[in-house]
Amino acid sequence: MESRAEKNADYTCEICGMKFSSEALEIHHKNHNQGDNRRDNLMVLCRECHNKIHFVEGGVFVKRKTNSEYADALKTLGDIYSALNNEKAAKNFYRKAGVAYEKLSGDLDAKFELANLYLRDLKTLSRAQQLFEGYLRRAESGGVKEKIRCGLIYAKALGMSKNLSKARKFFNAVKDNKDVFIDSEFIELVRLIKYADSAERLHTQAIEIFESAAQGGSTQAVGELVKLYGDKNFVYDFNEDDSFKNFSRMHKNYSEKF
Repeated sequence: MESRAEKNADYTCEICGMKFSSEALEIHHKNHNQGDNRRDNLMVLCRECHNKIHFVEGGVFVKRKTNSEYADALKTLGDIYSALNNEKAAKNFYRKAGVAYEKLSGDLDAKFELANLYLRDLKTLSRAQQLFEGYLRRAESGGVKEKIRCGLIYAKALGMSKNLSKARKFFNAVKDNKDVFIDSEFIELVRLIKYADSAERLHTQAIEIFESAAQGGSTQAVGELVKLYGDKNFVYDFNEDDSFKNFSRMHKNYSEKF
């Protein structure tokens, strides 16, 4: 049923600016109070933008704290504060991310990220090893992302002995994928299996691509940038160019969402 708000908004999503039919539009309550229908508390949104704004503003999706986006965002905030040398804040977000990942017990990505978090604490190293071993057993026959991570497990000796020949096997299985070159984990794998020149070239390209995407509002790009900036194997001094200013601005915008 058409609402007065939809008519007043000319059936246009107030975030993306695209026109939709009345059936494809939804009403968002800014204060998350469904009973407060004052016009200044309402936004007319398409379904996709409505989902995004609930995630970003701390709405029902975030409050459930059971989705991978929420856990990934907390880990990214930990990575950001770690890159800014604020380990107290980093540990706080890593702890929250760990709790969120543990709730996603059947999620393969969550298991990998949780294993990485457990590596940060001597008390949980053995648990990290078990998680990596379990991930490897399930992911060896998986998709591109899983194969990259299997390569990293062997190249970085995560939960088992280092084995560069097996790491290269997984590298060879994904290297011809058209999108893989801008994946920060793939770039790390390239460096670890001794293709340093290629890794540096890919690293530079990826930073350019993700900086543009992050400035356009992509939170996934911010997460990728944190990993790329934080790779100490590449000479990348924030203070020598505008990248530190860009990074600080992105960090502020990202942090305000949580």
